[in-house]
Amino acid sequence: MMIGRSFAFPFEAALIEWLQRFLSGSPWIIAVLSLITELGDAAFAVVFIGFLYFGYDKKSGSRLAIQIVASMTFNGLIKNIVLRRRPYFDHEEISCLKAVNDRYDIYDIAGQGFSFPSGHATNSGSLLTSLYLLFRNKKILGVGGIIVFLVCLSRIVLGVHYPSDVLAGLLLGIAVSCLIYRFMERCDKSKVYLMLLLLGLPGLFFCHSHDFFSSYGLLIGFTMGDLFENRFVNFDNTRSFVRILFRLIGAVVVFLAISEGLKLPFSVIFLEADTFLSHLFRAFRYALACFMAIGIYPYVFRYDIFKLNDRK
Repeated sequence: MMIGRSFAFPFEAALIEWLQRFLSGSPWIIAVLSLITELGDAAFAVVFIGFLYFGYDKKSGSRLAIQIVASMTFNGLIKNIVLRRRPYFDHEEISCLKAVNDRYDIYDIAGQGFSFPSGHATNSGSLLTSLYLLFRNKKILGVGGIIVFLVCLSRIVLGVHYPSDVLAGLLLGIAVSCLIYRFMERCDKSKVYLMLLLLGLPGLFFCHSHDFFSSYGLLIGFTMGDLFENRFVNFDNTRSFVRILFRLIGAVVVFLAISEGLKLPFSVIFLEADTFLSHLFRAFRYALACFMAIGIYPYVFRYDIFKLNDRK
């Protein structure tokens, strides 16, 4: 039996059906929206933050990272409380034009996640808000606002979210980023990190979808890694694009090597099971991989092969 709850405002399913029917004769629009929707994916935010964190401004990159990872975590927490099924689950007229996670069947809730609120809307709303709060640039707000609108529209057209999912996700990302920004301005960073970890902790005991455990693991790994790096490593920023690129690629390799390598001794059945141990292991994998990439890996930066004198 399919788990979750099905509910929506009367106009929502009808709007999605109309949009898909209206655009069915324009496959290129669907293709463009499928590309645009990737801008709200966590991977895009990771690459963007990575360039900032490992290169131009570590402090700003750290701020962006904690705001987005925390938004992702609270998004997963709320999803597992509300348990709303995706539109195409319950409306035959609505098609899933792009799965949330291609590795799983489109009706696998653990793999695809619940619908409310939209994770892509949360990510894009959080990223835009965080960038504006840090740099106070109206151009960022204008251009970013258009991109965020298109990302939100794409989630509806692709059939994976109701309009209310998108609106709630957008508001969540904005709210979390604003609150964390204020706390970081007034409180010690370690206290803010501890507060976020404690707020997400209950999810370990009642959440079922993979996205929460991945996000909470990233939250643990980033907070611990950032504090460790500040105290014991404290690498310098750089303006060299080549150095930033190599640093980022190295961090990605470290993260993937650990997160994927830890899976090797275990069966797929265990890794995908909806059990406390499998969920806990998923969080552990992501936490350790993120800690190593953020806290330990930057130690190698002191052995710079480019020998460029660009310390800030």
